[in-house]
Amino acid sequence: MKDYTRENEENAQPPEPQGDETPEQELLEEEEQEEPVQWDGSEAEIVAEGADEDYKDTITGVKLSYVLTEEEIRTCMRATQFDKRRKKRMRIQLIVFSVLFLAFLVLFFLNHNADNLFFATVCAAFIFIMIFLPDIRIKQDARRNTDGKEICMEVYPHKIEMGRGENQWEIPLDGSCQSAIYQQNIVVYFKGDDMVILPMRCVEPSVLPEVQAAILAGTHPREE
Repeated sequence: MKDYTRENEENAQPPEPQGDETPEQELLEEEEQEEPVQWDGSEAEIVAEGADEDYKDTITGVKLSYVLTEEEIRTCMRATQFDKRRKKRMRIQLIVFSVLFLAFLVLFFLNHNADNLFFATVCAAFIFIMIFLPDIRIKQDARRNTDGKEICMEVYPHKIEMGRGENQWEIPLDGSCQSAIYQQNIVVYFKGDDMVILPMRCVEPSVLPEVQAAILAGTHPREE
């Protein structure tokens, strides 16, 4: 790891404490596991921005390069799509359609009316769609977005720079964006549900607390 210059240590913030509570396993969402971060050996680079002649206003950041896996993309997309409100709504819908399915099925066996069997089939189809279709679409989207391209990110206390050269763009860390952590993946949301994923495995352990602190301090937690 290359050290050029470091930001004043007194301005560094420790990462916000993460709760010990592990979310229970919900429909269409895998249970989050608390495991040590397995660093993949990717090296971080300390970079400087905005230094004057006396180096009094130097702002340092951490430069990272990594490639996302399909599993990481799928995990974050699933957690984003199935927030608590949507899961609650889905549970209510499943209960309603399940009750209707059983009711129509019982009526069919009692009255032998084909209409009851038809409506029971429709309810079963809705149940199948609500349970399986979203996950199928998430897997397809994750596979489509797994292009093997290297992602370049520079994390500063006041912003995140993405890309290089003419394709470079920024995410402000001024509290206007949201963030969340899903199974050792730091996710920053901007422009609604548009997101940037930073796997903790790609961050050198010596700078992980600094990177995590900068992102959490410059964003607000995403509402689940």
